[in-house]
Parts: sequence; structure tokens; C-alpha cells
Amino acid sequence: TQTDKNIYFKKNNVDIYSLKHFDRSNLNRRSISFFLHNLRVAIKLIKMDKKHNFDIIEFANWEVEGFIFALICLLIKSKVKIICRLHTGTLDSDLYNKTVTLSTQIIHFAESLFVKFPNVNLYTSTFAHAQNSRKLYDLKFKKISVIPLGIKLQAKRQQNQLKSEKNKSFNVVFIGR
Repeated sequence: TQTDKNIYFKKNNVDIYSLKHFDRSNLNRRSISFFLHNLRVAIKLIKMDKKHNFDIIEFANWEVEGFIFALICLLIKSKVKIICRLHTGTLDSDLYNKTVTLSTQIIHFAESLFVKFPNVNLYTSTFAHAQNSRKLYDLKFKKISVIPLGIKLQAKRQQNQLKSEKNKSFNVVFIGR
């Protein structure tokens, strides 16, 4: 959500946070200003995690703020679970772009490091993409969960699951665009 202020509300047992929108429309993805922007987002997340004690933080894809946040969490030994949904990463898409620059090499290195962090859990929507990512990032021993898009749960199973987890509460943050 793009807002000019932070938003928080609770619905059932789910706490929902929306960060103030940091405008990045004028930022080149391969610039220092983009890195600094993402550092600001990661620092904001660290502060929010200390205040709210998140159970899970999900990143929609590998991005710099996810890398910085996960690295800081590793260094401070944070217990927050970080989940990253793999789509087409920069390393994957740049295989078709034959231009190799210092900036692309740095991004590829950071991306490859991020997906190997022990505090980052990975998932994707297809088995083929999981296999491709495993080869691309040399993830021999890292689990990549597959959660297909658009799959409906059986109504009975869904009801039973809701009943069994009715009294549980999770604090989840989704970092998306």
C-alpha cells in the first residue's frame, strides 16, 4: 500500500502493518541512492521488529532491503523468520542480458548470498522454478518450498485448520509492492 504514513490494524488474529511509502520512482535500481533507500527501509523494519516482535517477515522477492534486513538479523541473532518468494531474480534475468558490469556482478553476488542465508526460507510457485533456482544459486542443501498459485483448499480441511489454529496468533509482515 502506498501511503504517506504508517498504518496498523488488527483483524481477527492477524496484525497488519503498512509502511509509509518511500518514493523510489526516480531511483535507478543499480545506484547508490537505491541502495540507501533500501537501507532506510531495512532499518525501519528492524525498529518495527524490536517494537512488535514479528514472527514472520515475508519479502515478495529478493531485493536489497531483504538482503540488508536478513544480514542485520543474522548479525544480531534475531529469531524472526524471514520468508522470500522467488520469482525471476536478477541473476536469472541477466542470463539473457549479455551486458556484465560491476554493478550487475555486485547484485548477482548479493542475491546469491541472500538466498543462502540460514535465516532465509525460500519458496516459489512451481517445481520447475525451484529446480532452476537450485541450479542457478547452487543450493544443494537448501530447501525450497513449492506453493502453487491459485490452489483452493478443500472446504472441510480449511474449516478444520481454522478451528485448530483459532486461538493462535501470529505477527506477520509482508514486504511487497
